[in-house]
Amino acid sequence: MEQNKSELIALCHAWLDKRLDGLKQAQSAVDESLQGAVKSSAGDKHNTERAHLQLQAEKLGQQFKAIDQQRLALSKIQSGVATGKVHLGSLVETDQQRYFIAIAAGALQFKGNQIWAIAPQSPIGQLLLGKSVGESIVWAGKSQQITKIY
Repeated sequence: MEQNKSELIALCHAWLDKRLDGLKQAQSAVDESLQGAVKSSAGDKHNTERAHLQLQAEKLGQQFKAIDQQRLALSKIQSGVATGKVHLGSLVETDQQRYFIAIAAGALQFKGNQIWAIAPQSPIGQLLLGKSVGESIVWAGKSQQITKIY
């Protein structure tokens, strides 16, 4: 399963790369719009437009920072470490779902299976952290028993 974790980490990096590409395109569009707003800076309408674009640029900056933090979280995962309890980097199988405790990437397709990549600080991540095989959690009104931890 160690190889699978390495592949899951690579899949999460690919997901982040795709997200980063989208953010870069959005940043370029905002930069172009800001340049146009600076050139035609007459009137309140243009000041409002420029302020809106600057706010968008700040939000994009926060999203870039979040991607950096997610990459850092992925770098902390040690794929060969098994503790018997759910922790950052655990691949958890329940009787209903599979979860990879890493970053909030959502549902990923991996070797024909759906695996939910979730952040440890997410609500379900918090429920799973520290649990062992045989323990259960209740999520969305349904009980799930942990069957395997890798």
